[in-house]
Amino acid sequence: MRLKLYPAVIGVLTLGAVAFLASRLEFTVVEPGTLPNDPAIDAPRPSAVEPSLQRSPTAAPSVATTPAATPSVPPSPTATPADQDTALGSTSTATRQGKLRVSNTTNHPVRVALLPQASAAESSYGEPVHWDFAPGEGSQKGLILSLPDGELQLKTGDIVVIFAQDGSRRYWGPYVLGQTAMPTWNADTTEWQLLLQP
Repeated sequence: MRLKLYPAVIGVLTLGAVAFLASRLEFTVVEPGTLPNDPAIDAPRPSAVEPSLQRSPTAAPSVATTPAATPSVPPSPTATPADQDTALGSTSTATRQGKLRVSNTTNHPVRVALLPQASAAESSYGEPVHWDFAPGEGSQKGLILSLPDGELQLKTGDIVVIFAQDGSRRYWGPYVLGQTAMPTWNADTTEWQLLLQP
């Protein structure tokens, strides 16, 4: 009798453990093409959650949007951050080389991964490196990234990707220095600045 009881108990315990683990999984759908600071994401959505539990809207800069269908007027070319800086009289995009300052204002532990370009003449990339940030680490002034064997100098064309390490499946980027809106170039301190926002 005892020999037949053990497999049944083990089977019931295994099924219980599988059911418990399956209940702990969380699935979220993230649409590609939406930015973390997109006003459509921050807009409150109607839900069954009590009003007291909904998060209050934060002050964010307003972004002017144009309707998607405007066939009579062709869209004007948008200026990249590099074009805007060049128009203001700062150094050209090709000569921008400096440190990277990262501010993690999120509640997520994140990993900042860098894929540096091997050289300006080649389109290949060097050895990737990464840094880990705790939630809120560097949120006030930011932290300048460095390497154990020396100073880190980022240049236009380097790629930066940030992703959460808490299982939330959040990520920021990929950002191409000098070609995407972030990180921004600060000509006064000659450094790239990346502010991670929830």
